[in-house]
Amino acid sequence: MNLKHLFLLAGIFISHISYGQTPKLNPSIPDAPEKAYYTVIPPPKDTIRYHLNAMTTGIINNTNSGNSYILNNVLKFTLSKKLVSLDLSGSWVYGKTAGILTNNDISGAADVSFLRSVHRLYYWGLADYTSSVSLNIISQFQAGGGIAYGIISTKHANLILSDGLLYEKGDLYDSLYSRNGNIYQHDIYQVGRNSFRLSYHWAISQLLTLDGTGFFQNSLSAFNDYVINTNQTASVRLKKWLSFTTSLAYNRFTRTNRENSIFSFGMTIDKRF
Repeated sequence: MNLKHLFLLAGIFISHISYGQTPKLNPSIPDAPEKAYYTVIPPPKDTIRYHLNAMTTGIINNTNSGNSYILNNVLKFTLSKKLVSLDLSGSWVYGKTAGILTNNDISGAADVSFLRSVHRLYYWGLADYTSSVSLNIISQFQAGGGIAYGIISTKHANLILSDGLLYEKGDLYDSLYSRNGNIYQHDIYQVGRNSFRLSYHWAISQLLTLDGTGFFQNSLSAFNDYVINTNQTASVRLKKWLSFTTSLAYNRFTRTNRENSIFSFGMTIDKRF
């Protein structure tokens, strides 16, 4: 093999190694990134939002012939996501007149809503417990569900109608067995009810807000067995998280032939986070 053949083989080898490579004009300049043919978009975060509302109201009356007072305490806590929300609430009403206990009423409820934030028509489920001296209820449990429709749904106002079926089990002093409704007997019972409910919220301005709920629950087996409950509040905002509140509540339970109405005023703490 002569020198000419050696130079020829060396040229073929060098060209094979450097094939497809483009020399840099300036080695200090880094290579350009490869072109992206698609963009990866992360899924939106369905964050949990929290809402805490605590209200303490009451009224005191002192006269020469005696004194009376009543305290109304309500606590609400809400966890909400895009498709589901859970409302937890509890209340305690305590009162005396002339030293005699008139109110020691305790209630708690868990209310879950599905699709409420994305559709006007949505589904709800409810479970609650009540014990009330003023209504002659030793204990009462309800559970059920149904549908609801948002007639008005804006940033500052909403109006919601709902209807559904409830199972109720109670332990109380019943007056339905007497003709005049004035003879009571201890009764442990079970009954099915239809529950029709109306609720509203109206922020008239940054200072004044009106809220209210009301429901009518009639027995599916007896026309004279029904429950009426309404709660209305008007709040004047003092700070972003603090309001002065007046409250009016009315309850009627025909099974015990008892009713009560409570008007009170106090303070409300409202916090979203």
